[in-house]
Amino acid sequence: MPDRTLVHDHPELVWTASGRAHVATPDGDFVADDTRAVWIPATIDHTVDCSPEALLLPIWLPTTRGMPGHPCTLARSAALDHWARQSLQPPALRRLPREEALRRLAAAVECASRLGPPPLPVDERARRIARRVLADLSDDRESEEWAAEVDLSSRSLRRIFVRETGMPLARWRLAARMHHAALLLLDGTPVAHVATACGYRNASAFTAAFTRLHGTPPSRFRP
Repeated sequence: MPDRTLVHDHPELVWTASGRAHVATPDGDFVADDTRAVWIPATIDHTVDCSPEALLLPIWLPTTRGMPGHPCTLARSAALDHWARQSLQPPALRRLPREEALRRLAAAVECASRLGPPPLPVDERARRIARRVLADLSDDRESEEWAAEVDLSSRSLRRIFVRETGMPLARWRLAARMHHAALLLLDGTPVAHVATACGYRNASAFTAAFTRLHGTPPSRFRP
């Protein structure tokens, strides 16, 4: 049987150490397990129904500007799991004060909530380019060169990408790079290595681009 209806004054991360938890909200139903956590903003009514073997560990976080405004499922990255565990440790076992662990967990939540990759175009020619870009994010070719490979003008390629993805190819590639970068950072990859993997000559240029897009430096995304 589900528990009684709950509501909290602070945002909640439903995180399980084992088993599964089913979370029902007015916006839909969500599952927390070993690959997913569930995000519930403050003042949202919800019920939680756990499997018999579940060890459910809800974590209440300070509100920050970039947090999701609606209930949702979040992928459990290495960083999210690390800071969830740190925030739950007794004081003697923590590497940092609990307030700092919660702050870093909040940053991991913000990142996880906006980690979706840019959409692929439907047009076969543009889709072929998109897949080749994803295969080598360090490739710096200009839109004109990509367009010539599929017998399009650069203007036609731009029109297709804007119509089908909401952004021209250059911005689409940037979004793809930053999505890949965030995943690497969350798994603990050094910033310099992430910069190289994403086509940047040095960590400074990468850090500036990442900060412009995400509004926070890469260091906040690392465990």
